[in-house]
Amino acid sequence: MEVIAIHCNQCRERYCTQKVSIFAGLSVDENAEVHGLIQRLSFKKGELLALDGQPYDRLMIVHGGRLKAYRDTADGKQQILHLFGPGDFLGERSLFTETNSAYTVEALTDVAVCTIPSIAFQELLDDYPSIAKKILETLSDRLSHMERTIESMGAKTIDKRVSAVLVDFTEKFGKWQGDQYELELPLNREGIANYIGLTRETVTRKMKRLERDGLIRAVGNKKIEILDWKALRDSGE
Repeated sequence: MEVIAIHCNQCRERYCTQKVSIFAGLSVDENAEVHGLIQRLSFKKGELLALDGQPYDRLMIVHGGRLKAYRDTADGKQQILHLFGPGDFLGERSLFTETNSAYTVEALTDVAVCTIPSIAFQELLDDYPSIAKKILETLSDRLSHMERTIESMGAKTIDKRVSAVLVDFTEKFGKWQGDQYELELPLNREGIANYIGLTRETVTRKMKRLERDGLIRAVGNKKIEILDWKALRDSGE
């Protein structure tokens, strides 16, 4: 596994922590203090950044790229729990207690992450309690999102599940281009199926139906254009 490590003072993007929600509100000098704790690591697509059940002792902030967090099920499938993109963080449990990773983390693309050892970050929280408040707010949002996902898997029809997950992906990863959203899908069809509790064949069939109905247009295997955003949202509710 090739891992390239640099420190913040070697990074071209000075004070990129100001773009991360948990550091919002810190002054330039305070951000500089955070930078003194950070080591930036680069991983290739497919590499594992953490293993379910193994010790983990640092906060990880996504600088660029995408990650998935999952657990392996008894029947050999992946139960995808979270998707992370730039500005998201993980490893927060290690900030408050000695613990093992709650899931395996895999790079969906080439990624760059900024890491801070838990002990150093705990000292930072003592100095800047506003960071702890932001972490709790983000964790609350993450828990609410997971609860909504579980609820939708149980209550929504198959058609609605597929539409809802495309809306979810678009809100998190989509880009507004001209007069419509473009979305590079963070997961392939099988990954989407595992995420929402369906089969790959069902996801493929339902996405083709959305395309026939004029709501989306596939551009290759990994990219879609959202042609009717309102209709897509309505079809997932």
